[in-house]
Amino acid sequence: MADCLEMTKLKPSFYTEVGLHPVFAINEENMLLSVADHKAKLKKLIEKGGDKCIAIGECGLDFSEKYSNEE
Repeated sequence: MADCLEMTKLKPSFYTEVGLHPVFAINEENMLLSVADHKAKLKKLIEKGGDKCIAIGECGLDFSEKYSNEE
C-alpha cells in the first residue's frame, strides 16, 4: 500500500487526508491506545502532512469490536 503522505510529493496538485482507523489504534506492543494516545497519533500524521494534509478522514474509536480503549 502506498503512503499517501509520500504521494503528495509527486505533484504539486496532490493533497491528502489522514485518518486512523480503529483497527490500527494500537501501539508497538499491540496494546490498545487510550483516547489521548489515539489523538496524539493522529496529530503526528497531520503534522507530517503539513500543508499537503487538508482533511481528516476515517478515524474513530470502536468500542463494540474492542479495537479501542475507553480510558
